[in-house]
Amino acid sequence: MQLDWIKPLIGIPGPFATVYLDATRGDESGYREVMNRWQGLKRSLTNQHTPEEILSLLEDRVSQATHATGQVGRFLIVGRGEVLVDRVMKTPPLKDEAIYAGAPALRAAAAATDDQVNYFLVEINRMGADVKTPDPQNPFGPLEIYAQIAGEHDVVHKVRGGGFHHGRLQNRAQDSWERNADYIANHLDELVTTDRPELLILSGDVRAVGLVEERLGEPARKISTQLPGGGRNEGAEDAHFQQQLESVLDDYRQKRRGSVIARFEQELGRDEAAVTGQEDVLQALRRGQVSELLLQGDGSSSPEPETSLWIGQGALEVSDSESEVRELSDTAEELSADIALLRAAVGQDAGVTFVNDSLTLPGGVGALLRWKDAATPDENVLSFSDDSQRLRAEPY
Repeated sequence: MQLDWIKPLIGIPGPFATVYLDATRGDESGYREVMNRWQGLKRSLTNQHTPEEILSLLEDRVSQATHATGQVGRFLIVGRGEVLVDRVMKTPPLKDEAIYAGAPALRAAAAATDDQVNYFLVEINRMGADVKTPDPQNPFGPLEIYAQIAGEHDVVHKVRGGGFHHGRLQNRAQDSWERNADYIANHLDELVTTDRPELLILSGDVRAVGLVEERLGEPARKISTQLPGGGRNEGAEDAHFQQQLESVLDDYRQKRRGSVIARFEQELGRDEAAVTGQEDVLQALRRGQVSELLLQGDGSSSPEPETSLWIGQGALEVSDSESEVRELSDTAEELSADIALLRAAVGQDAGVTFVNDSLTLPGGVGALLRWKDAATPDENVLSFSDDSQRLRAEPY
């Protein structure tokens, strides 16, 4: 799971106000409930000495509707006198929270983003295709048209009956189908190369979908899956289709997490590109080695007992020692460990995975590495340790 949308905030001087609240609005009373929840968070921020200007910006934004249906959460970051982030999350928080600190409180955002899948829904017929994708600011609202692909050949309907021209017209229609499928597939290959979606979901006319899929290049075909139903005509995405789509996305989320955990277990088992425990993960983060940060739990709450770390101005300036950070940076600030670790991971383009109950990590943290060298900690010491929190894998 990537948190690219957070990276632009790394290095911006703080402080920041971070708010994550239940933004569900079922009816008019839902608005009042949201604002009542905000008032509680406002009191918390006031007690944290948050400037009035920031409180006003937050209150104005929270009062605006998300236009999302069902239960949703809302995640906001305010700093430098402006709203820097305002995103709708699929799942409301178990507990509303508001933090005023030198860096954004990212754990809740990371956990909520774990629900998000960067995908294209491609609705295909014999004339072309509509490519839809979630709104980055509201990934669980209505899909938006991202691209429209119009086939170049318009003779696409086969005719019934006989006659002198029947066979020729049949062949011409088949040829048009295939040429349009080539055209659509080529454009989808380009979109996959430039936009790098995680999943390509093909739906619509069954015959046209099959023709397109078999013409996709290898990168696009590897991430493609077919979803029955749907189509370019209005009303094709009914409630049943939406349920099927959500099922496809749920399956992908589980496979994505399972793939990360399997790679981590494999690398750790052969003492290669994986480390566990806060001290070893910190060392890897400072060296920019981390490709995926693994955190215990599902992200719904901070680790207990809560520990703290020190950060500097740069993303890789993180340590459990204030003096070590001050050797690297003009500033040093103490933050909750989970915020500091996530900040460092995001700053080096690392992914983040919450392992839920599938794995027990010593110290609640682990990392997959981009490389290993002589300076990388040797994880084999775990096998000689009496640590009761030794790594334990469970089925997932």
